[in-house]
Amino acid sequence: GDLKQLASNGSYRVIDEIALQVYRGNQHSDWLLSQPYRSSFTVPMYDNGGFLGFIFLINQPGYFDARVQRDLLLYCNLINMALSAELSAVRAVL
Repeated sequence: GDLKQLASNGSYRVIDEIALQVYRGNQHSDWLLSQPYRSSFTVPMYDNGGFLGFIFLINQPGYFDARVQRDLLLYCNLINMALSAELSAVRAVL
């Protein structure tokens, strides 16, 4: 799915071969195809139920197998929790 869909439904995405699965036509896709990236794992982050941003991880094709995805989701959730805690602390001060 596209990034808007990932942000709205909370799912993650693996693109195993970027050059074969991403099509030119928008600014982000054109930029992505101009980079040396081969494979990506994208996870949305949320704070207080609102979309916060994405974590993008890159590697070689075939790297993001089921085990790696499971492990990376755990770390991405920890990163998301840490960011949410920091944002809560900032909101409490403001």
